[in-house]
Amino acid sequence: SNLTGNSLLKCFLLITVLGIFYGTMMEFVQKYWIPNRSFELGDIVADSAGCLLALGITLKNLQTGGKKIGPDGNRDRNQN
Repeated sequence: SNLTGNSLLKCFLLITVLGIFYGTMMEFVQKYWIPNRSFELGDIVADSAGCLLALGITLKNLQTGGKKIGPDGNRDRNQN
């Protein structure tokens, strides 16, 4: 199926929200059901930041058309 720009954006936003929700729920699972594991607010912040960063990179990539380095793009770079 071919997604339009608006529905594609909604899809990526849903994936982001679900990722944040999943990371948050896993912290509560660790707190209440996994012995010797703890709840860390910092983990929720890190998971959320990762989801939002991925969304930002994805949206930027979609906006720029996913431009890639061409066949000569690395010609003058050190490849060691």
